Amino acid sequence: MNLVGKIFIVLIFLMCVVFGTFGLMVHAAHKNWKQEVVAPKVGLDDQLKEAKKVVQGLMDDKKVLETALAEEKDRTRRRLTALDEELRKVTEQRDASEARIKTVETDERKLAVVIEVANKNIGVLQTTVEGMQKDIKLAVDERNLTQKKLVDTTDLLNNAVAERERLEKLGAQLAAQIVKQKQLLDYSRVTLGDLEKYAPPGTRGEVTAVPRPDTVEISLGADDGVRKGFKFTVTRPSTGKYVGVIEVIQVDYPNRAVCRPDTAMQNDQIQKGDHVKAITKTR
Repeated sequence: MNLVGKIFIVLIFLMCVVFGTFGLMVHAAHKNWKQEVVAPKVGLDDQLKEAKKVVQGLMDDKKVLETALAEEKDRTRRRLTALDEELRKVTEQRDASEARIKTVETDERKLAVVIEVANKNIGVLQTTVEGMQKDIKLAVDERNLTQKKLVDTTDLLNNAVAERERLEKLGAQLAAQIVKQKQLLDYSRVTLGDLEKYAPPGTRGEVTAVPRPDTVEISLGADDGVRKGFKFTVTRPSTGKYVGVIEVIQVDYPNRAVCRPDTAMQNDQIQKGDHVKAITKTR
């Protein structure tokens, strides 16, 4: 065997080593792709399904967003249309206002000329008016003085007439009351001395307080014609029964009097709210 043959043998050996190494590397990197695809939960098939679900959800979200975007575009378009219409109206109003301003400015210039002429005339009339004002002031002062005297005299006259009418009316009322009271006294056979002892017929009230067993306050006073010494019967409104008799010992208020129970004629303790009725002279 010559040198060339030996070289080929060495090359063949090296190539075998290299290809063997490649085979081992390919075998080590080899995967069971079917197992990778159908493996539960982590397989490529399940991953693909999950990815499709995600894609479908994203597509649904895209549709929702596209719908919302279309609605928002429509609302924006309507708002822009309304704003354009509002802008048109405002522009028209501005143009109309500018036209009115121009008209007013023209009128103002005309009025300025008229006012200037009027001021000249006013200056001429001012002196005449001042003289007339002095005359008017003197006349007004004289008129006011005369009017004040007339008003004072009229007030005195009206007061006198009103006072006379009041006195006449009061006199007629007193005369009628005197006649009525005299007729009532004659009918009741009551003398002036009896009026000092007995309360007017029909005088009624109630017990407002019982500060002590021997003191009773009632809802009648000087305005009701009650005097010291008047006597009242006391009844219980809940039962209608007779409770006792009280006598007025003090009348210091228009609507209140202090009384003392008559223990000899008392059937029960007098209470707040009991009714009282004046004891009048029998005919």
